[in-house]
Amino acid sequence: YGPFTGRLAHARAKIEVNDLEPLNAITDGLAATKIPALIQLGDDMTLKGGKRMSFTELGLTMDWKNIVLQAEYAQRRAQEPVYIPQTNSGYLMAGYRFGKVLPYYAHAYYKGAGTSVNVPTVPAGHPLAPTLAGISGLLVSPAQKSDLIGMRWDFAKSLALKVQIDHVKPTVKGGSLILPSGVPSYDKSVNVYAAGIDFVF
Repeated sequence: YGPFTGRLAHARAKIEVNDLEPLNAITDGLAATKIPALIQLGDDMTLKGGKRMSFTELGLTMDWKNIVLQAEYAQRRAQEPVYIPQTNSGYLMAGYRFGKVLPYYAHAYYKGAGTSVNVPTVPAGHPLAPTLAGISGLLVSPAQKSDLIGMRWDFAKSLALKVQIDHVKPTVKGGSLILPSGVPSYDKSVNVYAAGIDFVF
């Protein structure tokens, strides 16, 4: 509508992973206890056989004269109990066009929105308390915030160069950063540098 473009998207998928060994070791161990509540916990967590999830997104873009604004909000939700955490995410971006050059700034985030898995509770000191506490910790979603600046240069017909610097601040479980094996969390900010060429053909 004029300089505004809105969008709404919803997708559903069945996610099936039968050979995720770390998760299978946990769920197989829970099944081996023969305790109904723990067997159910393993069934809820597993990705064997497939679990249904959904993704919903709402976005708005304004491109008016030299001003470019973008915003997006998204949710990932489980349609049945599953190990994968539920999340909320979004970003706001503002830019100003100087001829064929568009510098911009954006702030983005994602965070957990709870788990679809119900972990049984036991009294403190119960032999299963450490195991269930560990499982509850596994079900917490990573989270992070990012501030970024970038520039897009439409240097030729159907070709644009884009450079960008992201300042990523992990807040839970190291965010989406790739960590060395055995590192449970990482809470230090990281700068990410990127350059690429967008093209239309």
